[in-house]
Amino acid sequence: LLQQKGECTIEKEGVSLNFKVSPLPINPTKDLRYSLKVKGMEPTGAFVNILGHSMEMLSRTGEQRDQQNFALKKFLKGNEFSATRIFPLCTEKIMIWKLLLQVKGENKTVKTAFTLEVKKRNQ
Repeated sequence: LLQQKGECTIEKEGVSLNFKVSPLPINPTKDLRYSLKVKGMEPTGAFVNILGHSMEMLSRTGEQRDQQNFALKKFLKGNEFSATRIFPLCTEKIMIWKLLLQVKGENKTVKTAFTLEVKKRNQ
């Protein structure tokens, strides 16, 4: 659903995670907004890790070059988070990415993953 609608709600370990990405379709050269609403726990932080899934691109030191890690910023009120970032870029026509979402609370961490297919766009 995240791929088609830009939004997905997942119930996991008694916690509801409503995760959105926009705008669609994802364009690796444009800003992408990530939004998260959490119900069922008091989150202290939320983090996104994006990894190339269909092709690993390793640096000379063996680190994954196509990886992007960042924290979502928490709003002052409520259990909402957001961030705006440029999606990772790949030279392949179509790249499969794994997006890992981690929400931390005082006594619990909830993790989930999404798979996204991103097509290279002409500039």
